[in-house]
Amino acid sequence: MTQALEPQMGPVAEDGSAPERAKRPGAVTVVGVLAIVIATISLILAVLDILVIVAYQRELPPSSRVLSEQQTEALAVGIVLLITALPMLVTAVALLRMHRWAWGVLMTLVALGLAGGLVGHFSGRDAYIDMLLYTMLAFALSRAAVQEAFGIRRAAR
Repeated sequence: MTQALEPQMGPVAEDGSAPERAKRPGAVTVVGVLAIVIATISLILAVLDILVIVAYQRELPPSSRVLSEQQTEALAVGIVLLITALPMLVTAVALLRMHRWAWGVLMTLVALGLAGGLVGHFSGRDAYIDMLLYTMLAFALSRAAVQEAFGIRRAAR
């Protein structure tokens, strides 16, 4: 179990010494940093959405503290952003540390982000920037150098 959480290691040296940590390719660094930026922006937006609704509701008398349809939607968006941003942040850090599982988890989160962007688009909430950023992440994760670094694809010979 703990082996799955260990960073990817290089091959054992001929003299039998401990393996060295695999070197992180530049493409992996770009993907990790981009994922951290997206997760951080999502966290900030989530907290702002939630705080604005809570602050507005605190100003109202207790008898009229009912969320409007727009407030309910904004609160739901904030909660969903919070729920998805935290795993993305953790996974992005794991990706930078070259944990093999991070590639699959991040690709899954990117797919969910793209699906959420499409649902938002068809329900009237345009999320072009989100979709662009998730598309960039999907493209970067699909590059051969990144897949080879995580053992998803074998190096071309």
